[in-house]
Amino acid sequence: MAWVLLMRAISANALGLLFFAFVARSSFALEDVTRDVSAIIAPVAAAYEKIDRELATLPPPASVSEELLRLCRLDQEPRAAYLQIDFTALPSDLSRAAFDAAQAVIIPRDAANITRLKELMPADGWFTKSEYGHEAAQAAWLVVQHAINTEPEFMKDVLVRMERLLPSGDINTEDYALLFDRVAMHEGRRQRYGSQFICRDGKWVSYPIEREGDVESRRRDMVILGTVADQLAVISARGCAGNFSKPLPE
Repeated sequence: MAWVLLMRAISANALGLLFFAFVARSSFALEDVTRDVSAIIAPVAAAYEKIDRELATLPPPASVSEELLRLCRLDQEPRAAYLQIDFTALPSDLSRAAFDAAQAVIIPRDAANITRLKELMPADGWFTKSEYGHEAAQAAWLVVQHAINTEPEFMKDVLVRMERLLPSGDINTEDYALLFDRVAMHEGRRQRYGSQFICRDGKWVSYPIEREGDVESRRRDMVILGTVADQLAVISARGCAGNFSKPLPE
């Protein structure tokens, strides 16, 4: 999958500000907001419950590849429900509260997925296409994207492992490139392949890119489908709320 979900972790400051905003309301208003938030994020919780029930009926995975595919379902199907929530259509306080509540459901499940992924991971290397299959390797890559919320150093470790395998052709070069950009953005460096976007003043914009004039050539080298502009057009179809608050790299 060529896109990366742009998720923000819940920060202690954000929760503190949210609590302060709520206590200033009447108790009736607080009850209203709590009820509204529960209704808004209900599809996310329901998606987890549904897949938990389905997986519980299955026999144990017959292989690591099969378990990776199940982990990917746990990672992606609730996010499909999450992406149906239009936070930009909500009042700002309700949008913030709903976003934080959704993350409070998602992030612990991400952490559990990452824990299991680490247990399945080869001692020295990554899930190669030849040994695990293309779909399972892609599934593992999708799961590791969300280590950014709980274990960003693990994401960096995976990037190093993937880089060692680039000459072999046994990993997806696009997966490596997108993970490279994700790690760079987390560390406050310019991205290299133009795959990451941030919300600024209500619009999606590209996170700063190193040597931007050469970015399309680098994307072609890594077999990344489409241009930065193409990718921006796709993500811009979904509104963005809030503002990226971290300092941008020079």
